[in-house]
Amino acid sequence: MAELITETDVRRVVEQITEEELVFRGAFRDLSVSMGQNPIRIPRTNDVLGEPAEVGKASEYPNGKDDFETIDIERHKYGFKTPIAMEDEADHVLDLAGHHVEYQARKLAEFLDAQAYGELADNNTASSVGADGVLDFADVVDTSAEMEDLGYDPDMIVTNPSGKADLLKSSEFNRASDLGDSTVTTGLIGDVAGIDVLYSNTGDLTDSNAFMIDTSLAGYEATWSNPSTDSWSDQERQVDFYRTWLMKYWKVMETEAVFHIDA
Repeated sequence: MAELITETDVRRVVEQITEEELVFRGAFRDLSVSMGQNPIRIPRTNDVLGEPAEVGKASEYPNGKDDFETIDIERHKYGFKTPIAMEDEADHVLDLAGHHVEYQARKLAEFLDAQAYGELADNNTASSVGADGVLDFADVVDTSAEMEDLGYDPDMIVTNPSGKADLLKSSEFNRASDLGDSTVTTGLIGDVAGIDVLYSNTGDLTDSNAFMIDTSLAGYEATWSNPSTDSWSDQERQVDFYRTWLMKYWKVMETEAVFHIDA
């Protein structure tokens, strides 16, 4: 006799798929938060906390101002419910049940990535390059220089299929990239001077736009709860329900660590 789908099966599938991250969530550092902390309050320094300097004999040490603000990250719950008809379970239609769960888990993963995109889209610094309708190698180099002048070290670019096509048609990009014009399934299309160049086909980015990001400083993905699952039966309808949820949110801490290239 075939084994029926269980809560553990559902949770395992959801955990695996949602942790693939897609693209935009990769811009954020992971932050685990206890359930009792809501909101989580993160300090952001507004001034120098003491620049190092040579200290003369019997001299005062340099002082900095303990000047900071706190940024709140509020807890949000996301989830879905999967109905499985009892006759399908009785007939051991496990492929169908597994398909339902996997499909909804992938939709949840896309939804979470869209939330991360929304935070980046609302909190960024506009690059001074582009505006010609094409994302080219010069846009990458010039935006990187802008960020480095501000003290940031960009390590990630995200664009869309149009921007990907622009870059892969660029001989300069292909010569500079470690991958050249080859692509891989993770969305990575190149590596230029230590900056991973990725693309997303979720439709969030339009035209040939892109984000350039310093992922060490951009912000956090706060997690209060990893995927959890419960189940119950509706005997009148003869349907078993599997419910899955998690608690997360995203917050950009430094807008100058996220540059938007409006090509």
